[in-house]
Amino acid sequence: MAAIVTLPTLHPDQVRIFKDRTRRNAVRCGRRWGKDVLENTLAADRATKGRKVGIFTPEHKQTAEPYSALLQILAPIRGRSNRTDGLITTTTGGIIDFWSTNNNLLAGRGREYDLVMVNEAAYTKTPEMLEEVWEKAIEPTLATTNGEVWIFSTPKGIDPNNFFYWASNSKSITRPLLPIRTSKRTFWQSAKRSARRWFISRNIWRNSSIGRAKRFSR
Repeated sequence: MAAIVTLPTLHPDQVRIFKDRTRRNAVRCGRRWGKDVLENTLAADRATKGRKVGIFTPEHKQTAEPYSALLQILAPIRGRSNRTDGLITTTTGGIIDFWSTNNNLLAGRGREYDLVMVNEAAYTKTPEMLEEVWEKAIEPTLATTNGEVWIFSTPKGIDPNNFFYWASNSKSITRPLLPIRTSKRTFWQSAKRSARRWFISRNIWRNSSIGRAKRFSR
């Protein structure tokens, strides 16, 4: 008998954002909007189909809830799992890796993913996340798969060095929407290089009373 995996039910705003998705997505939303539910749904769907997923959070403790939820969702097809290593595999060939990014320059390095998700991205370490972790470790995991990216967070003010602020305000392929004057030239150059690779001039916003999503594509 075939195994049945039941995915979480999304509310209308989550469904709208999902339908408007592209390969590069930044979702700005308030607390209790359901970031984890949408993230778990995306991860479980890909793992069920035999894809490789990387989930990144600022601190290791923040992986506990999504790990437990995905372990339960994928129970009918669960293969090997290890909470300490942050790993869930499926009998269909899927893999989900969990990483913390703060003080971890090697998060995701050497891996290959079809889907990358960064949760609470505004609370990753600044400017380490943008200058080092994202550009040198996480983004290259998509190089051979041309994979999908979802960046989730509750906003944390205006800070051009902040990874989520940068991602959710990028307006062109040549440069993100950041102040021209900055004391950190290396940051500016890094942001321009990363933006040139996969952020485009065509930005489409989807608004609702609960959540706001911005999508990017090449």
